Amino acid sequence: MHELDNVTQLALDGTRVGVITGGNAYVKEGGLGASWVHENDNVSQLALADNRIGVITGTTALIKEGTLAATWKTMNTAALSIDLS
Repeated sequence: MHELDNVTQLALDGTRVGVITGGNAYVKEGGLGASWVHENDNVSQLALADNRIGVITGTTALIKEGTLAATWKTMNTAALSIDLS
């Protein structure tokens, strides 16, 4: 099985695995054989906690809660980093 190449960040939480590759954030949920879901573009940082996903795009912090298909909510437009706990 081939996974993603050129990963610049890896995040793990429970049954979720998230990566940034080429500025794109991908997350998979469930077993390691699950499919990657493209979450967002132009991502510099990714965080996972429980059923939440957070990313930094430019200086904007976005968070979604629930399924991988949930809607993004803008939390801050002058963010330097993100940490979910």
